[in-house]
Amino acid sequence: MTTWNHDISAAPKDKRVWIVTKCGLVTPTYWVKSREAWAGLGTKEEPIAWQPYVVPVYPAPNPEATIRERTRRPL
Repeated sequence: MTTWNHDISAAPKDKRVWIVTKCGLVTPTYWVKSREAWAGLGTKEEPIAWQPYVVPVYPAPNPEATIRERTRRPL
């Protein structure tokens, strides 16, 4: 399991990463060179931690199931 890295300067600026903000928002993002800021964050908002971007694997009983089948809930 990957842990959060609080050294924001170590976050790769050429790859997507997960970030967490001081208000508790956890979101994937990437560095926007033209803004010199993380995508999706406000002008003065800074992340407090980051970790590599990994797409979680959905724990479906059938790995070949479609997204619709995976998210279908009984009424």
